Amino acid sequence: MKKDIENRKSIIKSLKPTIAWGSKSIEKRVEFLKGITAVYIILTTLCAGILILTILAEIIGFKFTKWENIGLLAILSVSFVLNLPNQLYELKLTKHLIKLNSQSNLNGSESLNNELRKIIEQLNNRIKNNWLTLLLALIILVLGILQMGTENNSQVWGYMKIPMIIFYGIILLKFWKTNKSLSRNINDAENTVANNVYNS
Repeated sequence: MKKDIENRKSIIKSLKPTIAWGSKSIEKRVEFLKGITAVYIILTTLCAGILILTILAEIIGFKFTKWENIGLLAILSVSFVLNLPNQLYELKLTKHLIKLNSQSNLNGSESLNNELRKIIEQLNNRIKNNWLTLLLALIILVLGILQMGTENNSQVWGYMKIPMIIFYGIILLKFWKTNKSLSRNINDAENTVANNVYNS
């Protein structure tokens, strides 16, 4: 029904964007999000890879690089990885919105729309639903800045290896769960549209 598809579009548009788009078209948003997410994926992989390699290397007694010298990289890594999941969700939903704009019928999608509404409400309440991740990020950022400013904090910074791993673990787990639910919801909705077109 047309009402179902319009409701779904409204739900998608209720997502708080990661960027102030102004008057940019949906197509321009997709192109920009593709570019920025590609850059963030590369930077996050590099930074996180070096951090994890450094921690693992110290555990097995091999000095890949000194953990004491990695404060700046930790700060950059945190800033990249905090933004990346939201940009990926926005890209996926914006591409879905483009497909919906070319359709006029979406029968039997009320349950899918309700599920999508819950997912987007969680994404919009980023502070409430990610307080532990944000707290860990704040601690890492503060201690990382202090570590860069003075060598006296080397001992304190040494204890940040485990919180760093926990931080990445939480980010990956949350992304896996949310992305799985979002992808399934979008695929089910688009399959419904395709079946309606085929049957008509």
